[in-house]
Amino acid sequence: MRHTLHTFLSLDGVMQGPGGPGEDRSGGFERGGWVVPTRLKERPGGELQVHGSCAPAHTLHDAGLLDEYRLIVFPVVLGGGKRLFPDGSVPGTLDLIRSTVTSKGAVALTLQPAGAVGLGHIDIVDGTEVIRPA
Repeated sequence: MRHTLHTFLSLDGVMQGPGGPGEDRSGGFERGGWVVPTRLKERPGGELQVHGSCAPAHTLHDAGLLDEYRLIVFPVVLGGGKRLFPDGSVPGTLDLIRSTVTSKGAVALTLQPAGAVGLGHIDIVDGTEVIRPA
């Protein structure tokens, strides 16, 4: 079995803070955000993928620069670790485009941003819950 690493590096081997200016300032590093300028989305072409890089994923999500989320969710509880959407993430909703369940119970999801979280309230009308937007 081959094990491969997907990461962002500068020509001189720096992998610190590629996703955003404040991503990782440890050691006095002040050049964060060097790999994902907003203008990149304006270019024609196919697809720019992020493979399992937690901090760039957070930065791209919070900046509204992700067009699609392709997630594989495994039926396991780990109890701790880095989160795809940590506390403080920009709220939003996602539309389900595709889903597949494997024979072992993992779920492959394809999701697209759908907009802001719809805040509202629930009314009871004739004994039925009705969600009303704010």
